[in-house]
Amino acid sequence: MLQIRFSRTSFKLLYDVEKFFLDVSNDPLDEIHDRIQLIMEFCTRDINVEKLKVQAHMISDFFKSVITTKQMKIKQITKMSTICEVLKSMDIGKQMFSEYHKLIKLYLIIPVTTATAEWASCALN
Repeated sequence: MLQIRFSRTSFKLLYDVEKFFLDVSNDPLDEIHDRIQLIMEFCTRDINVEKLKVQAHMISDFFKSVITTKQMKIKQITKMSTICEVLKSMDIGKQMFSEYHKLIKLYLIIPVTTATAEWASCALN
């Protein structure tokens, strides 16, 4: 499993997974089947894909609500650290969006040599 996650071809996959996060965090996707397929390739046994599909359709509304309620000055989510910040600001979010949260944690442990990833991972705890 580690060989797959750290291979050069996995960088494209990581990019696609990050794009999934950013896209569903801003607007629910009409058709997420292709994106979910990428997630299945990324972490086959770690994520309940059916739950993730449901959560992916609801997460943008949750984020918009949190941003408004907490009066955060965020117009659009463009970074993983922002996703972590919004999700962390409401503890219930980690529970409601458990598969989404789990996927973020898996995604963030891949580039363990960058300070940004380490900060974001700590921010989720």
